Amino acid sequence: MGGKYSRNPYAVGNMLLKYIQMKWDKGRFGPEWDECKDRKKREEWDTHLNKGMEKIFEVRKLYDDRMLVDEFMDQDFCDENEFYIWERNKKGEHVLVSKDVKDIKERMLQGIGMERFPVIRVKNANCLNLGHLHLEHVWTGQTLSQKYALETIKFVSRLWGRPVVLTSFEIHDNYDKRIPMEINDKIFPIAYFTLDGQEAHSGIWDDYRSEFIDDEEEKKDAAAATHP
Repeated sequence: MGGKYSRNPYAVGNMLLKYIQMKWDKGRFGPEWDECKDRKKREEWDTHLNKGMEKIFEVRKLYDDRMLVDEFMDQDFCDENEFYIWERNKKGEHVLVSKDVKDIKERMLQGIGMERFPVIRVKNANCLNLGHLHLEHVWTGQTLSQKYALETIKFVSRLWGRPVVLTSFEIHDNYDKRIPMEINDKIFPIAYFTLDGQEAHSGIWDDYRSEFIDDEEEKKDAAAATHP
């Protein structure tokens, strides 16, 4: 991200609180404010409500960082502080991608709270009909670290008492995140799996299936029943 304060989260938080104070001092909230589209009227808007400090203490008491950004960062704030999203093109040039507050908040929230961590869910608690635990990495734009993924499923396997497999994604450099995951042919399913809670491997889904199923017919049945 780019912007006057985009590299300093403390400055962003400070400026956002000051922005909230200004809005509640001048009464720049509510249906009437939201429906006003006249730029000059919005710039001169001041009801002298003077509730800014009261609102700041309310926010401090009731909101965490994520809620603060999600509720109070708006297009006016982003425009005033010159927030934008950029990417580097194939020529190595920095190009503007978006100034839309929805895109900016989504990018910012990825670095706050649980958005920093991958989303993992149980796909099948009886994978291959062998009692294996199949965990699925839900795609949110974040790839997994193979080192930590392998170590994690070793510990999960010890708790589960049987092999555990985790399916995730391998991303090429030219992956286009604007294309939905299910139709983006630059994303490939990969599997991390552990045999006994001690040793973990990575490979394609078929590698995992072949590790535990020898008969070809059984492989076909398992593929039909459990392929992610």
